[in-house]
Amino acid sequence: MKRFIATAVIGLSLVSTTSNAGDLDVSKWLGKAKSLINEIKSKEASSPPYPVSQGGEAEPSVINYTGNQLVIDYHRFVTYYDCKRRGFDYATFVAHGDSGNLPRYEPFHKEPLLEKYNCPSQKKTSSYKKTAGNPQYHRGHGITSNHNDDSEYYMSLTNRMTNVVPHNGVQNSRGLWRHLEKRVECARDIAPVTVYLGNYWGNDKSNDHFIDTHGVPTPDYIWRIHVYKNYPNQAFAWLIANDEKTMPEDENSARVSIDKLQQLISQEYDVTFPNSWVTSTNYDPYRNATCYLK
Repeated sequence: MKRFIATAVIGLSLVSTTSNAGDLDVSKWLGKAKSLINEIKSKEASSPPYPVSQGGEAEPSVINYTGNQLVIDYHRFVTYYDCKRRGFDYATFVAHGDSGNLPRYEPFHKEPLLEKYNCPSQKKTSSYKKTAGNPQYHRGHGITSNHNDDSEYYMSLTNRMTNVVPHNGVQNSRGLWRHLEKRVECARDIAPVTVYLGNYWGNDKSNDHFIDTHGVPTPDYIWRIHVYKNYPNQAFAWLIANDEKTMPEDENSARVSIDKLQQLISQEYDVTFPNSWVTSTNYDPYRNATCYLK
């Protein structure tokens, strides 16, 4: 694009910019071309540098592609990305003991692997914004960056838009979802935690505020499963409405069986949980744990 515009400007500069009756107004188009070049330069100057692997960290790779779902191995987590909806269906990871405390990684990036498979990215990396007085939405992470705060590079991978969908702002900052993220942050220091999490997109169009701006629908529900290594094969599962209503004190009502959860989400995409897992009917052993997340 820049080469084309630059060539156009050079070519136009060789033509007289004096416009007579019936002649092309060259000066008008020359001005537009120069303005576009300046806009491109401005965007390049303001864009954060794209993160690169350092210290032997593994680059992401595609491990499966079905024509609609792209499975990306980020090496600390695996993302099942929905090319049609432009958001992740679900993701999996194992949270190990906390070994870092780096500051939060701020920029968001598109995933370059998508282009190779003709799989659309979200149109923008900017915030999901609503007008004042309406429910606000955050760039909600699947895999929270805090679980990777020993490596700026791996934190940056959680800020790729393949790991981001619209989350209700209250839910994302102090709702049950946020509370369960903190729970994993606590529990991983005691024993590894296997986590499956994802979206049930649903069919409520009234909350799809970002189709035009970002190209992604808003999931109606968000779900997650925790399996603690020191409580082997005991699966603690939740299905959470993506709104401001489901708070930490509503945890019991959000608990579901993994069979029911699988039956629901299989209406939209395939997901398989380990056969050894059984739904726990006990209280989550880390229910009262509290930890800090950036």
